[in-house]
Amino acid sequence: MLEDTLARALNLAVVFSLVVLFASPAAADPSAGIPAQDELGSMFGEQPPAPAEEVRGTAASSGRVLGGHTFVFPGSFQPAFVTTHFGFQQGIASLSAPGIPLTETEKFDLKAFGVVESFDFGAAIFDNVGLILQGEGSAIVGANGDSATLIGGLGNFAGAFGPIWSFLRTDSTVVSVFGQLTYGKGLHVSPMAYVNSVMSGGGLGDTDSLLNTSGKSGFQGGISAAQGLGDLLGVQLSVQYSAATEKQEDEEDDDKWLWVSGTASLDLNRSAGIPTALAFEYSHQMDRVEDETQKLVGGALNYSGREDLQLGIFLGSMLFDENESFPEGRSFFYGKFTMRYFF
Repeated sequence: MLEDTLARALNLAVVFSLVVLFASPAAADPSAGIPAQDELGSMFGEQPPAPAEEVRGTAASSGRVLGGHTFVFPGSFQPAFVTTHFGFQQGIASLSAPGIPLTETEKFDLKAFGVVESFDFGAAIFDNVGLILQGEGSAIVGANGDSATLIGGLGNFAGAFGPIWSFLRTDSTVVSVFGQLTYGKGLHVSPMAYVNSVMSGGGLGDTDSLLNTSGKSGFQGGISAAQGLGDLLGVQLSVQYSAATEKQEDEEDDDKWLWVSGTASLDLNRSAGIPTALAFEYSHQMDRVEDETQKLVGGALNYSGREDLQLGIFLGSMLFDENESFPEGRSFFYGKFTMRYFF
């Protein structure tokens, strides 16, 4: 469904750059050119005191560092880390599908635009056991006359809650399983259905056809792994399955998906002194009911100057299989801004 297809998001890159600017340590030092006391002491044979260990957050204690690499959470799947954190995302998405057939002779071009707000909360009960709480709200509207009339607008709220368990952890590897109960509530504003009802004699006061609600409940779970390959490179993989039942009026539809996802990240902070982390992400998503597949290709730019803070933007595009309902193809783009703090 359209509301499921448009369930992701973006942010303003300006916000990211400003936050990165103010989160960075000050560069100016008014005493730059004046020899430090320990330098003066070394001139006379004195040994300077050992420098204090620099503390850059709590990533090591919270389990986000493997093999010297500080990981960031992926943009589209559940990571393997058990952490105590809070994060939020803001984003936008667009969908375009030209030439959708209405009748044997009539077609229309679908264009839709969506915004989304989401959050995620993690609580590490033990070093290897934690809880995950996620929530998301989205709004979608038709972006041209035909789409606004025929599709109308969609609103959706979804949530997920459940445990995560890291059953294998070494200095450079972590493997975890997770499971969550899911619930969603949707509202569809359909002007065309309302017009058809009025034209059929329902009267102007009959608004039941204008507003349609739906509910979805189910389960999702899977296994995720992360491997640190030194300070510079890290790899994450995940296999996830979700099953849900959507109820709308007197109808019920099953929704089952299998996701195989992975991401590779480069952190330039420790190796080159540049507080930037780059990530490249791919997700192969299979609809087990409709027997269709779609592929997500994306990339992320994150600030990595603080180990207890994730700031970044994620941009992604969906690649679809050919479908009789969309004979001329579909294009889907989205992006989101993420801020996540680790305690």
